[in-house]
Amino acid sequence: MSKAKVIFCQCNQDSQEYGSDDEYMVSRIFFTLEIGEERFEGLYADIKQTVGSDYDIAPIEVSQPHGYEGAFNHQAFRDCAEKYYRSCVGSEATEIEIGEGARIRMYNNVIKKEMVCEFEISGGSEEEKHKSVRKKSRDEIRELIEKVFDERIQIALTRMTNMQKDFSDRKDFIMQKEVSQDDPRIKTLDTEIHNLDIGIMLLKSLKG
Repeated sequence: MSKAKVIFCQCNQDSQEYGSDDEYMVSRIFFTLEIGEERFEGLYADIKQTVGSDYDIAPIEVSQPHGYEGAFNHQAFRDCAEKYYRSCVGSEATEIEIGEGARIRMYNNVIKKEMVCEFEISGGSEEEKHKSVRKKSRDEIRELIEKVFDERIQIALTRMTNMQKDFSDRKDFIMQKEVSQDDPRIKTLDTEIHNLDIGIMLLKSLKG
């Protein structure tokens, strides 16, 4: 059983109408997520109020976190996100307090406020658990591909290095016969050695 720690840091209130028959709200909240020793920064979730519902009592819809695909407990996160937003905007808010009977429209407000919320993630949905498994599988496949790729590059490097040495030995053997640098055999070997140099450098750059 793992515990998630959500550190909310900013709310971008895109637009909100309060006190009318067409109340609505669309905003985005930013946060950092800590699970065990792992820390995921720069995450955000989109939140909204259904048009025509009562902001003071209607539940706020909260999207899945953008930038994180691991195991989670979305219901607990939704409750935390709603609590955070209402602490920023509303009748009991500390940032934008709305008095009783007010009719107001708000646009493009950026609220910087920190709030920490913790919850267990073992209660996440089956879909969230499947997402975690799929992410782990993708990571394992990626690591396997990278490993095979590196092995293939190393094999090619070894072969090209051996070929280069072989051509250099041939050139040295021919040069011992006191032939001219203009000898077509020397020119051919120089060209091959040069091409292999380029190929080896390219493979090394791919290998990193």
